[in-house]
Amino acid sequence: DWRLVPDKYKEALWSFVQGKFIIHEQSKMQVLQSIGKSFKNFKYTLTNWYILPNKNDHKKLRKPPLRYYYIRQGYWDSLVKDRIDDKFE
Repeated sequence: DWRLVPDKYKEALWSFVQGKFIIHEQSKMQVLQSIGKSFKNFKYTLTNWYILPNKNDHKKLRKPPLRYYYIRQGYWDSLVKDRIDDKFE
């Protein structure tokens, strides 16, 4: 959940965006909301393309898809655990 992401990470993302683009400080909330939506969409993609289709094949869920090699193992494990929980569906 984007709302649970610590502020220090959101500030780091904001600083990154400011370093890449000329952007006014007043746009900060809109930029962070856009990042939050992208984060949600990314988790949706992982869930529907990789996790749920392999829900009963735990071997395939041990590691993140090769395409997303940069996902840290702990984050992947947490997402998989959350998504295959009966409460999720």
